Amino acid sequence: MVLVFLLTFLYGTVFVIGKYALEVSPPFFLTAVRMFMGGILSLGIFFVVERKSLSQIFKLPLYIWKQVFILSIINIYIPNAYEFWGLQYLSAGKAAFIYNLTPFFSAGISYLVLKEHMTIKKFIGFFIACAGLIPLLIKAPEIADTTFKIGFISGAELALVLASFCTAFGFVLMRVMAKEEVISPYLFNGVSMMLGGIFSFIHAGFVETTPYVLPENYMRFAVLAFFTSFILNVVCFNLCAFLLRRYTATFILFASFMAPLWAAILGYFFLHEKVTSIFIIASALVFVGLAVFYQEEFKQGYVVRQHKK
Repeated sequence: MVLVFLLTFLYGTVFVIGKYALEVSPPFFLTAVRMFMGGILSLGIFFVVERKSLSQIFKLPLYIWKQVFILSIINIYIPNAYEFWGLQYLSAGKAAFIYNLTPFFSAGISYLVLKEHMTIKKFIGFFIACAGLIPLLIKAPEIADTTFKIGFISGAELALVLASFCTAFGFVLMRVMAKEEVISPYLFNGVSMMLGGIFSFIHAGFVETTPYVLPENYMRFAVLAFFTSFILNVVCFNLCAFLLRRYTATFILFASFMAPLWAAILGYFFLHEKVTSIFIIASALVFVGLAVFYQEEFKQGYVVRQHKK
């Protein structure tokens, strides 16, 4: 569970750092650079830790390449590119809340794909957590949203919903691959990030103007892109791949409900934002809901026990 909490904390930091990065770079170019950096770092870990050569990449069977290609679009390109595109129009808090709809999508997808059943206790856990999140969502600070609207929903919000759905779908597919254990998570993440970066570069070339980064912002962009890439694309992605061998995709994504809470805490210390009593109550409810959900996952046998040494 400690690693699960660490994962959600790191996810929370990305929204805060991302807001700073978007001040100096457009979202699709930023995503492309982050993905390439993350892919290089992840492949570097693969070569050093597992002592493999570059030729190992080209020896992968065709069906693995198909899986990696699909995941590079569903789990890398779409979620990251559209998350940051929507983030430029929304507050970090609201973007984090919308993005963390992933457990709801994951529950339905996991039921259809992996036959992971939702019990009454799991629904209770969802309800408790949602009860805590609703007031925070309503109170989330907002900035001007200049995107098009469909009814009362803006384009930025729809982009975050799309990113959330693709993340949930990608997590379920990653869990299937993680169970097979036919490819190293470092190799899988590295190759899929590089491909996702290529798709983002192509997208940036069509919709974003050059120069993507002004000369006076080169250093700031490089630092922010590296940190977001290292935290999200190297640490989080590889930690997530490891955790998916022990927990269900639904549980991991449900735990991500804590990411907006971590973002609020970081905002208090680094951005001098207030933490209200509503926030404290909401945090308690989310943790209670998470505990109920986790206990039921354990009873159902979806959570793998750690082997004693």
